[in-house]
Amino acid sequence: MRDTRRLLLVAALVVVAGCSSPASAPTGAGTGTTTATATAAPVPTDRPSTFLAPGVTPRGVVDPVVLATAHRRTLGRTSVAVHVEESRRYANGTLGWRQTATQRVDASGRTVRSHYVGEFEGSRRGSGLLSGFVRFPDATHVERYTVGDGAYHRYRFPSGDTWYVGATSPDPRLVDPGLVPLFWSVDTQVTAREVRDGTARYRLEGSEVADPTTLERVFVGGRFADVRNVSLEAAVDERGVVHRYRLTYTLVRGDGVVVHGTESVRFADIGTTTVERPDWHAAAVNATGNWGGNDP
Repeated sequence: MRDTRRLLLVAALVVVAGCSSPASAPTGAGTGTTTATATAAPVPTDRPSTFLAPGVTPRGVVDPVVLATAHRRTLGRTSVAVHVEESRRYANGTLGWRQTATQRVDASGRTVRSHYVGEFEGSRRGSGLLSGFVRFPDATHVERYTVGDGAYHRYRFPSGDTWYVGATSPDPRLVDPGLVPLFWSVDTQVTAREVRDGTARYRLEGSEVADPTTLERVFVGGRFADVRNVSLEAAVDERGVVHRYRLTYTLVRGDGVVVHGTESVRFADIGTTTVERPDWHAAAVNATGNWGGNDP
């Protein structure tokens, strides 16, 4: 499966090269000769009738690019609440760091509105922020309220101080937090099927690492002596919407210290999410001189 996906990834990488995502593309994917390579790519052995969802067959995710594209296309024109949690704990249970974020996005109208709330604990505060944020190393609470290209940020610090920032830039969204490198790194297979509201949904599970370099670079975020006990569980529906995933792994540092990592993402309230102006909006406008634009 891995060889087939490598060819498909090179062939289609140009489709996603310009999309915003916290995670970069897999190692070794795409160069200036991508077009020529794509022309020579063989036709996948899976027939259209065997596909359960875009890029997914009973064997699992065989084309992460197609799946991620379908996911973004569906969620990119509706409303959704994205919940993200990432943490590292030592073998004795002590917290190394934890980051949680919720972003509510409404892209169903002419103007996209969103509200992002992030909380940070431990030694890695703020490092997981999306592009477009000011990275204050000591910030423990971050918010961004966006209407169109105008945005206001609120940063809170352990000292109790609160800072506001106004900006005019495209809104970074969590609609795709890195699905291509995720399903590229770990092989999966379909283990269950259910129907919710008339839509088929499939459970994906995997523990075989297909590309340890991409896994370590994109999700682990550093060099470790060993990455083991990798486990991925996800749910995707027949449209290609990934409703959730949970990635767990164990890291062994060069000094022998064992660290357990978890990353989980959930897409909820699809089509019913609303985005309200936060109660700190007026204070941000006053503090920044309306730098983040007007909120109609």
